[in-house]
Amino acid sequence: MSEKVALINCPMWDVEFPPYNIALIRSVLRKNNFESDCFDLNRDFYASVPGEQHLWSLSDIYAFWQSKEEVGKLILRHKTVIDGFLLQLEPYDILGFTLQSLNFTFTLILIKAIRKVSPHKIILAGGPECFRNFNPEYLMQCACFDALCYGEAEEALPELLYKTRQRRTWKTPGFFIKEDQNYIDCAPAHLVENLDNLPFADFSFLKKDTERICVSTSRGCIGNCSFCHEKGHWDAFRYRSAGSVVEEISLLKERFPFLRFVYLNDSLINGNTEEFSRFCELMIRKKLGINWGGHMLIRKEMTKGFLKEMKQAGAERLNFGVESGSNQVLQLMRKAFRREDALRILADTKRAGISFSVNFVIGHPGENAEEFEETRRFLVRIRQLTDCVHINPCYVLRGSELYSNHKKWGIVLPENYVTDWFLSDGSNNPQIRMERVRQLLRDG
Repeated sequence: MSEKVALINCPMWDVEFPPYNIALIRSVLRKNNFESDCFDLNRDFYASVPGEQHLWSLSDIYAFWQSKEEVGKLILRHKTVIDGFLLQLEPYDILGFTLQSLNFTFTLILIKAIRKVSPHKIILAGGPECFRNFNPEYLMQCACFDALCYGEAEEALPELLYKTRQRRTWKTPGFFIKEDQNYIDCAPAHLVENLDNLPFADFSFLKKDTERICVSTSRGCIGNCSFCHEKGHWDAFRYRSAGSVVEEISLLKERFPFLRFVYLNDSLINGNTEEFSRFCELMIRKKLGINWGGHMLIRKEMTKGFLKEMKQAGAERLNFGVESGSNQVLQLMRKAFRREDALRILADTKRAGISFSVNFVIGHPGENAEEFEETRRFLVRIRQLTDCVHINPCYVLRGSELYSNHKKWGIVLPENYVTDWFLSDGSNNPQIRMERVRQLLRDG
């Protein structure tokens, strides 16, 4: 069998930036003497459906992109585009899909179409949607995959491909392997302990005039927010050295002379404040002319001087997960700050000349009318500081504390639990959450 591998990212994802994960895996495979190509079908599909591009910026984005009915109708409306994708993938014997919560449904529908025309292709999957513990019902949805990588793929995937090359048994640590319609857990793979040992991502599939790109500086999160599943994805928080990150950005600037912005593609970029400060120092010293941004925690160590240094280093677009204006709700969310800390840091970030957006999660268990009003008043105070406020209803995501211990929280999980969960006492349901979201949007 040929070893030609296609690495594929399906809608929906941020079209502004190319997918970092498949670019990194491509580099890993090249290092292990496997040929592969990257296909950013998310960007390709977006460009091919101008009348549908609003779907990438819906206020309730999960409700659409996780709906089999809605995504199925979208694909049917653009069957010729999908047929073009199938033609592009025809020469490849092994297809590797990256899965996350917003592209899972589209990917499954596309794979079913691939199976109809090419039933003998080997189809693999990895990514955040595969990181969680699988249950039988969930696995049944994935029956179109031959193997699922449920951890880090940098060591596991080359080993599986070597076994494919040698026609040996597929059993490889880090994978669920399909045998007779069942999946066998081949035991966890080893974590990459030193991220500096990984090769730099291979973005050679991008055009020379690329202006925006992604780089990863860490894995995992030091937080443990109740509504978030990031903590369950990674066994430990690890970070790259500042020198390694800046070297990669320098090489990207050489390859893409029009590059002007790097998105630091992490759960958070200031998990290790000492190394992050070192990154800022090196960016100032190198004078690369590159701006950057990413997700940041509200941390009390973020002084006015620290924020000014970030601005000098190229900080341009940050995103803060504030989530609530109620200290009681912040405590329930297991946030390590109070609204007073958030207000100070947001004001100081504005004074430093750094643009930023903030995220709010509305309808977390424990947010009643009084706590919601506190959030409304807090939002009035910060709207003049921030460039954008992202307001989302509280979702219950697989792997989060709210999901894993839903009974403790009084949460009832119906079939479409991500968006339709409710509290058993009737104090919180989808209608209440969406009405609060609409109120805040009207206020803005």
